[in-house]
Amino acid sequence: MTAKVRALMKSRDSAFRAGDNTALKTARAKLSRAIREAKRAHAQRIHGHFKDSGDSRRMWQGIQAITNYKTTSRACDSDASLPDALNDFYAQFEAQNSIVVRKTIPPPNDQHLIEKLSLLGLNTSLCNWILDFLTGRPQSVQIGNSISSTTTLSTGAPQGCVLSPLLFTLLTHDCAAMHSSNHNIKFADNMTVVGLINSTETAQTVLLVVAAFLFCWMPHHIIAMWVEFGDFPLNDASFAFRIMSHCLAYGNSCVNPILYAFLSENFRKACQQVFTCHLFYSPPPVKKIARIRMENFSTTHSTTNV
Repeated sequence: MTAKVRALMKSRDSAFRAGDNTALKTARAKLSRAIREAKRAHAQRIHGHFKDSGDSRRMWQGIQAITNYKTTSRACDSDASLPDALNDFYAQFEAQNSIVVRKTIPPPNDQHLIEKLSLLGLNTSLCNWILDFLTGRPQSVQIGNSISSTTTLSTGAPQGCVLSPLLFTLLTHDCAAMHSSNHNIKFADNMTVVGLINSTETAQTVLLVVAAFLFCWMPHHIIAMWVEFGDFPLNDASFAFRIMSHCLAYGNSCVNPILYAFLSENFRKACQQVFTCHLFYSPPPVKKIARIRMENFSTTHSTTNV
């Protein structure tokens, strides 16, 4: 936007308000010509700036960052040993990764999950299928075009599988906290949110909701009982009191969702990130992202960011 373009825009608007079609057509033609000239001059100025510095790639990267055009994740350093190292890290709980898992089923005493499922009433065929599903799982890690060697796993559960949290819940359904400092924690992996049952937070939430209900509905019930069992006065003060009681009663429906939301730590962190002014606080540093795909050939593929 230059001074010439701004002046021609004012001339066009004046011709439009005056209803002069000839002047409006001329003003539009001049404005279009001036806009093209301004764009050409601005492009030449930017090109000359980066031409002198000899870094035209930086110019296009800046334009791409501003317009968010075809953004791609930054590739990590090419290291052929990184996929194998990550594969060994993910399989660190396996006793012997290089030994192929035996085809025979281990003794029943070693299969606590299968024993627990049998006690819960699952038939033998389903238990054997679950055992075959969890044991002897080939796994590999892929980063770009580099793929690690295949590792056979018989510990843990497949990533991103719906059956994994269900089996964990069935295995630990009879576990109970015996001390006040202990907490019950649900199944969690990098694709499932951790669910922590905290009695203190639950009691705090219930108390706040009850207190908000009493504060919002008490004036309404006081007026209702006053009208039913007494002589309620009809004056300006009583009218204002009734208006206030109705507003509080209807507002309770809006207060409860706010209480539930702000008592959640994740919601508070999200609000802080959204409403933080970036003019006064510098944004967090950009992390290098590597696209890693762990392949488990007995389940679906999954993708992990590190």
